[in-house]
Amino acid sequence: FLLIRVLPVNDPPTLILSTSWTEGIFLQENSVNVIQMKVATNLTGGGWSEDQDMMFFSWKQMEGEPDLIRDMRFFCHVSLVDVASFCSKGEDVNLVVTPTPFKFGQAVFRVTLHDSGGVQNQGRDSTTLNMTIRVQSLPRLHLALQYPCDLDKEFASCQSSLNVIEGLSCDGGYDWKTMPSRSPWFEDRFQDFYLPVLRACNASLPNSYRFSDFTFFPGEAANSSSIL
Repeated sequence: FLLIRVLPVNDPPTLILSTSWTEGIFLQENSVNVIQMKVATNLTGGGWSEDQDMMFFSWKQMEGEPDLIRDMRFFCHVSLVDVASFCSKGEDVNLVVTPTPFKFGQAVFRVTLHDSGGVQNQGRDSTTLNMTIRVQSLPRLHLALQYPCDLDKEFASCQSSLNVIEGLSCDGGYDWKTMPSRSPWFEDRFQDFYLPVLRACNASLPNSYRFSDFTFFPGEAANSSSIL
């Protein structure tokens, strides 16, 4: 008799990190949905026998600043979906990424392109890629203020009254629902804040910033502060 054994086939999908991104991807603190084009190339879906396989990406932070990135998606077309089956063979892979608000630093991420065959039929996923992302911090505005409250009797209310800040910069308004950082209250009722500066006021002086009309809620208005 003749014994025929059919072995499972699972050629791994593949992709290559673009040489232009081997040094890392650079973002700015508090940026949203930043699109980086052609982060990977030469996407393939395995052999002809796997034309029906679905392909998808996964990512995991391996080291660096904890929780640096809030969202990361890979796509080939303008639909911004993270299912690579919509990509054609050899097509470039793009990235849309959003850092976690008020976080900055550097981290290494492992990116893997899977197919629906996976490892269940003794196949294997593609070789993983390591991608470095660096988030550059915004300049900080040092704001020192005196808040009118009795720390001996109303310490809790003094703390809670500084959970919301609104203000105006020279070229528009801004609103933070929580303070990015704050120091403990001093006995003289002064407190220091370090706020991200979002815009420069003068294009010819990129390091020049001006802010005014700070108001803290609930409670009375704090003193105005500006920096030139």
